[in-house]
Amino acid sequence: MTASPKTFTRSSERKSARRRNLQVAPPAATQFPGPELPASLKALQDFQQATSALALGLVALTLGIYGWTVYIPQRWTQEYEKLERLQQAERQLTANTQALKSQLALQAERPDSGLVKVAPQQNIFLPAAAVSAAPSAKQVPQAPLPAVRQPLSY
Repeated sequence: MTASPKTFTRSSERKSARRRNLQVAPPAATQFPGPELPASLKALQDFQQATSALALGLVALTLGIYGWTVYIPQRWTQEYEKLERLQQAERQLTANTQALKSQLALQAERPDSGLVKVAPQQNIFLPAAAVSAAPSAKQVPQAPLPAVRQPLSY
């Protein structure tokens, strides 16, 4: 019987470490010093970063222009159509109100309506109230109101 050597994988090491309540540190990444880049390549890297930032700015600008030229006019059109509907409803209400007034006036003119025409002899006049002298109040100086830091109402 041959005993095979026991091989551990990282997951089996972690499982066994958990069982023993030990902490296994993850392997640290090390960066090996490489050859120094020439100045022309560094300049190209800087140019690439600058153009990437410029491209991002242009995308943001394009989205802003889209909102300005497409979304805002669409929204304006919707609101204008809403205004037209409201104006139409207002005209209909005005016409209905005038029709009701006219109908009531026609009903009032009919003799069988039970309404009596107004005559000046039917007016009721009340005598004017007597004017009483109001007691003179002494002028009391008022203290200035304190400055309000927040609004008193909504």
